[in-house]
Amino acid sequence: MRLLWTCNLDSIRAKAYRLWTAIPPRSWDLVIEIAIALVTGLYAGAIVARMARFSALKNEALRLARAIDTIPEERALTQIQQANIQFALISSDLYYLGHTLAGNVLSKLSHEFDDVIGSRRIPADFVEYYEKWQVMIRTMPPSRWSIFRPWIDISKL
Repeated sequence: MRLLWTCNLDSIRAKAYRLWTAIPPRSWDLVIEIAIALVTGLYAGAIVARMARFSALKNEALRLARAIDTIPEERALTQIQQANIQFALISSDLYYLGHTLAGNVLSKLSHEFDDVIGSRRIPADFVEYYEKWQVMIRTMPPSRWSIFRPWIDISKL
């Protein structure tokens, strides 16, 4: 059995050597260029996928904030409570993806929602809160390291 394996290994080595010597040296440049292009393309695709995932989460949070309707007040409190639950889920996704600052923004926003829910009344200056919440979400920064890190984690794309 060992002899059979050795013979196969020797024949594989011989075939590899023949292949190596059969291809002219200039053709190896093409092989190397194709390999580099493949790796570069995969990395660029990973960057786009990471940025798209962050943007999708950010847009979902913004959509939830914009969907709050202040009339009637009971409905607004229910919408704020439901958005608050969704913000917790979105912020946990952001933390998982490595966007700590953006997750912190949504956590802060969630605490402000808790204050409104706890008071059981819509504040008189709700329009200012409403605008501030949207600005907070729009200006959430992505983590540059999470976007441009050199390795690709398929589960986080």
